[in-house]
Amino acid sequence: MSRVYIPGLIHDEAAPYTAWMKYVVYGIPLLLLVIGLILIPIDIEETYVMLCDAVLIGLIFYFVMVRRYQIFGDRIKIVLGGPFRVNVPFSNIKELQPAGGYKSMAYSGLRLATTSRNIVEIRRKKGPGIVISPANRDMFIEQYRLAKKAYDQMYPETNNGKMRD
Repeated sequence: MSRVYIPGLIHDEAAPYTAWMKYVVYGIPLLLLVIGLILIPIDIEETYVMLCDAVLIGLIFYFVMVRRYQIFGDRIKIVLGGPFRVNVPFSNIKELQPAGGYKSMAYSGLRLATTSRNIVEIRRKKGPGIVISPANRDMFIEQYRLAKKAYDQMYPETNNGKMRD
């Protein structure tokens, strides 16, 4: 039997950012830009280096910072900047559970949390785990569980979302 894609966005929310995270994201490139402008009368070559650093770091932050957390009928999608996304199919999720705030700062897997509050840990069957920080953790987990239940009912021939051979 071929796998059928389950369309439909079930849950969508913007990634929350705390004040300190905004300071990091906007402050570092801005600081490099200011230093570059200060260096104009002193050393024009260093000015170009600092301005290029500011643009490069600004672009890196733009592309890797989380924008949205979404739950579809068959996967969780973490939307980053530009064309980048992290898709976690339900078939690859071993467990999704609340986690302590320390995991937002020190985690051995993929850290996509934008705040130290409302941390959710996604343990995957294959690949590193992921920590995220949706604005409303309880609603996010509930929406995931409802979507996962519907997914499992739609595919009774699967074993926890994994196709049998």
